[in-house]
Amino acid sequence: MKKRQVVQFPIPQSTARHTRVGFETIPANLSRAELFRYFTFPEPDRLEIAQCRGESNKIGFALLLGAVRLTGRFIQDFELVPHSLVAHICKQLRLETPLILTYPQRQPTRYEHVDRIKSYLGLRPFKQTDNDVVVNHVREQVRAGARLHELMASVEEMLREQKIVLPGVTMLDRLIGRAPDEAEDELFSEINEWGDDRARAGILALLKVREGEKITPSLRSST
Repeated sequence: MKKRQVVQFPIPQSTARHTRVGFETIPANLSRAELFRYFTFPEPDRLEIAQCRGESNKIGFALLLGAVRLTGRFIQDFELVPHSLVAHICKQLRLETPLILTYPQRQPTRYEHVDRIKSYLGLRPFKQTDNDVVVNHVREQVRAGARLHELMASVEEMLREQKIVLPGVTMLDRLIGRAPDEAEDELFSEINEWGDDRARAGILALLKVREGEKITPSLRSST
């Protein structure tokens, strides 16, 4: 049997920051550039799509393939897919554009398609051990002065560079929320070990959460 060639995950590091962040569905406001970059399929893609049985499965497979390249996740809700996107895909595959998208008709078919796409793109699922990877990455970013609103994009980019399928946004939010507190605890310990009492007191004051607030003055000044 001829060994299947693994296609590299098509989000170069230099452009990863321009991809969508925090999306679990295909956005309704796809730009023309996104349409052609993520949902226009070269010959290797079309050969993979052609292995699916039935028009609905071909369209669904193509949507899964383009969406994981765009968002880093395998979408669940196909009811919100823009009709213009379905028409764009069908034109490439030389299929009639359906009025209603019926994919998937069988859930096992979707699982099979997801597994095939992961193999095709060289992706792996997010594992329990990756939780610590995310937390450590965010701690390093916080210590380096990253702003709070930059953390989700930074985490998603890091995971995508490692060809990991992104977990749900809620899970990443929870993991990201843990890290700033841990980073500040480390800084407290380190600052206590150096500097004179006056300098140390001034720095520690910036790291204390004031009554009625949720973040420190140091983090608030960076947001």
